[in-house]
Amino acid sequence: MSSLTIWERVSLFPRFLPLPGVLLYTALASFFSKSYKGRKLYRIIFEAAGRYVTRVATVSQLQWVSGSTLEMYETWAKKRGVSPVVEKVRVSEGEEVNLYWIGDKEAEQVLIYIHGGGFMLPISDFMFTFWDLVHQGMKKRSDCNCNFSIAVLDYSLHPATFPNQLRELIQTINHCLLKNPRETSSNLKLHLAGDSCGANIILQLISHTFHPIPGIPPSPLRSFGTGTPRPPLIRSVLLISPWTSLDEESPSQTMNTTDALDARTLRRWGAMYVSGIPSGSGFDYVPYVKIHKAPADWLDGVDMHRVLGRVMITTGTAECLLDDAEVVYELLKRHSGRGLEVRMDVEEGGIHDDPIFDIGAGSRQLNDVGERMVDWLVESCRRCQ
Repeated sequence: MSSLTIWERVSLFPRFLPLPGVLLYTALASFFSKSYKGRKLYRIIFEAAGRYVTRVATVSQLQWVSGSTLEMYETWAKKRGVSPVVEKVRVSEGEEVNLYWIGDKEAEQVLIYIHGGGFMLPISDFMFTFWDLVHQGMKKRSDCNCNFSIAVLDYSLHPATFPNQLRELIQTINHCLLKNPRETSSNLKLHLAGDSCGANIILQLISHTFHPIPGIPPSPLRSFGTGTPRPPLIRSVLLISPWTSLDEESPSQTMNTTDALDARTLRRWGAMYVSGIPSGSGFDYVPYVKIHKAPADWLDGVDMHRVLGRVMITTGTAECLLDDAEVVYELLKRHSGRGLEVRMDVEEGGIHDDPIFDIGAGSRQLNDVGERMVDWLVESCRRCQ
């Protein structure tokens, strides 16, 4: 996390001064613009605030204002009246990351969540609330008799770049496996979920599984894709508004200008991330962070269903990253006839991270997309029993 210079601190407040006027103008314009048709006013205001703040503030300023993910989790847990459960994961000598638990950390079924934030920002408190609602929704389901918990990965943010986040996810999965070896009676079942750049990190893991990156620990998924057939290590994957274009412009970015994030901000953050990709070694790292840049046969001949059980991708028609989600869907759909179940959920009028941002805007219950995610996760858990 970056520290601020005196000038960065002094200049922060003036940058936010126009915000009330921006929100008032957006609220009035929403009554006359087709782009906002069907959206509730509280959502329009929340999304406009997000667009403006992330556009005018620097990454250092945003990180400073946000604080750390640990602080966010502890504050959130205190408000919820629950004890925070923080677990350390060793990545390398002298390097650790945190896992923040929602539910029993000894559960038989664990979903590892990799949050969004453009590789720049820590998790927001409403993201914890969203996943808590998912967790509670699953517990209430009479058809879900499973011990299920969620572990939130606190991965490295900017200025850390690729492949740090991939390495941290690999070691987190290894950590969970060491606690609960598959050979034991607990028979741990893992699920992965990521939104935006978090989904990108999951796609990095999939690519690394079949095209190992030199100097990076082997993918824990790899050993489950070979040898005697057995259930995949990752029983399900949930990709929410996956972000793969990074610093590139796409048609949906040009078309969907009322999304919760400004496409120019995303490209700026994407360029900062891409600039840190190793170069000069003769090894092409680009396909790992931009899967649409991978060769046409990148995943051909791969028994994907022996690594992943099923995949759900969510996006919305008003999302600037709609094209990214469609590219990921088309890539994975090629394996649907070979045992991998792939589902695409496109919400009419939905924006980036729509079910999560709906909670951020003030909703106290899951929207339709969130409920479908619960249904999908319940079915994923049932298939593991």
